[in-house]
Amino acid sequence: MIDAMGGAIARGPASAFPHRSALASIQVELTLQAGEANARRAMGVARDELAKMFGATGYVNYLDPQMPDWARTYYGSSLTRLREVARKYDPDRVFAFPQGLV
Repeated sequence: MIDAMGGAIARGPASAFPHRSALASIQVELTLQAGEANARRAMGVARDELAKMFGATGYVNYLDPQMPDWARTYYGSSLTRLREVARKYDPDRVFAFPQGLV
């Protein structure tokens, strides 16, 4: 699925979303009929091939546990600032998870 972007999403630089200037985002969906391992493998191939054509980026609401360099991929130049905010407001890591910012 290809979602067109632009309009309100492209306004303003103060955002955790680093891909504001992108023309579109691409979503890849797979079923688990062939098993989770096969689906993860196929998703990795799709992700890596798309990255060759469009660049290695990702949308944070669709976390990929196998995404190489996931933090930079999802948050881009906002990563340092977001980690600082996370450490300030969640020093006890209440909201921590494997691909969280703290």
